[in-house]
Amino acid sequence: MDDDVLDIPPFDRWGYLPDGTHDACFELVVQRFATNPTRSVLCQRLQRFLLMVIDSKNYSHAYIGGEFTTAKASPKEIEVILQTRDKYGPEAFQAIDSTLKPGLEAIYKKYSVRLHFWCEGFPEGVNGFQDHFQCILPQETYPIGIAAGVKKGILRIRL
Repeated sequence: MDDDVLDIPPFDRWGYLPDGTHDACFELVVQRFATNPTRSVLCQRLQRFLLMVIDSKNYSHAYIGGEFTTAKASPKEIEVILQTRDKYGPEAFQAIDSTLKPGLEAIYKKYSVRLHFWCEGFPEGVNGFQDHFQCILPQETYPIGIAAGVKKGILRIRL
């Protein structure tokens, strides 16, 4: 991945990133999404969370999504998938277990992060987790007239 060509595409007409996984650095995330005081606070919390994750040296990428990566003015949380450096197995599970020590609710309260995990080699059926993360929920599509099955984009940050 060449950091010189990273860019976050514009929102589609519904306020979502276009379908796909878009590589970005944290500086671009801040430039794009810290557009008001609420979003600035979320960016600060995300940065603190990612610094903790980077310090652990257990993860290769963070995938950022949810309402944070939409045009919504005041998102309340950030969906994050951490991809372990190690493939599916005991080392990946140890990394996840270490990250989960404070508990998911404590992580949410401190960082506003709804945390998920993924590692290469997850059993069949789970490999599509990143794809699932890009689904627009039916309760979101109906009110604004999006057809079922339309997907939104997510961001990938190399750690």
